[in-house]
Formats: sequence, C-alpha cells, structure tokens
Amino acid sequence: VDDHPPQFERQRNSVPLMMEVEEEMPINMKIGEVIAIDKDIGRNAVIDYAIIYGNDDGVFGISRDDQNRGIITLDKRLDREMSGLHTLTIKCFEPTDRINKISKMPYNKLKLDEIQVKVHVRDKDDNNPTFVERNLTRGVRVNAAIYTEIGKVHADDADAEADVINYHLENVTFHRPKTGMKRDLGESGFLVDPSTGVIQTNQS
Repeated sequence: VDDHPPQFERQRNSVPLMMEVEEEMPINMKIGEVIAIDKDIGRNAVIDYAIIYGNDDGVFGISRDDQNRGIITLDKRLDREMSGLHTLTIKCFEPTDRINKISKMPYNKLKLDEIQVKVHVRDKDDNNPTFVERNLTRGVRVNAAIYTEIGKVHADDADAEADVINYHLENVTFHRPKTGMKRDLGESGFLVDPSTGVIQTNQS
C-alpha cells in the first residue's frame, strides 16, 4: 500500500542546504544532491524531484538517479557578476503526482516535502580591467617642474574577487598638430603611479 508520502529528513526550522560552484563551470556538471525518504517499498518508494522556485532562468536542473537521489546539475552558463547567490526551492513527490506538485510557490518551511538550497557562485577572474574614461585630454606647461601632477586614470574590474589593478606607462608619443610631426619618446617624460594611476611629469 502506498500510504507514506516522500519527505526530506529535516527540521521545520532547519537552515537551507548550502552548495558552492565555480563560475563558468561546464554545462551539465553535477552541483550537488538532495535526498528524500519514502517509507513505502518497491515501486511505491520511487521519488521524483523538481525545482519549484528560484530558477526562473532555467540555470539549474534536477533529476532522479537510480538511488532515489535528486541530482542538481548546471543547465546554463553561470555568471558571478550577474548573480552570486541562487536560492532554490526543491520539492519531492511520487512520480504519479508530478502535475499536482510542481506549481510555482515560494518556500514553505512547514512542508517537509520541500527543501531550500542556496547555491553560492565562486568568482573566476574572467574579466579584464577597463578604464572608466577611455580618452583623457590634459595640459601642462612646457617648463613645468618635475613631478607636476597632470591627471589621474582609473580602471574597474567587474570580477568580485579580482586582483589589485596596477598601472603601467607603455609609451609616450610627442605630437605637434600644426606641423603634423610625431615622435616616439618611449616611456620618458612622464610617470604613472602603479597603485593610484596618478600621471606626473618626469622631466622639466
């Protein structure tokens, strides 16, 4: 007789199940698993699972394996910069009861056929720093003292756990618009502070 509904073994005031995954992990990879219990035997003990809340974009999937566990997988690309934490509500039920059990509803801690899972996305340094202003125009007197501050550059990195940004002067080109003359000066003439991005003269 099928007289025992499947349930998760948890307390009604239990905290969410925590899982961690790295940004940009391959699609279809296993993230974690949930396990429900059905005290019936044989075919009556088979359990199905569904994500009923918190998965609007279809990033995650869940399926039953041959040991009656709910295997959570990645179905779409994860981007830490878009969302670093996903809170899912997972429901367990008998396969014949799927239509009645998968309605989209927020997590109800009093229902033991539901469990809440929080998936934390670890950041991967996959974004290059970019300058806030791509082009700057600054003026300085010809006879300005050495180490005169001309301006400052600033860059941002979208990665939450990015390394510290350092600045480096690659090249200086002297340009005289009236005559069209251009001369490559290498790195001479100016300094850029590696930490702050402050630009200074290096000669007078």
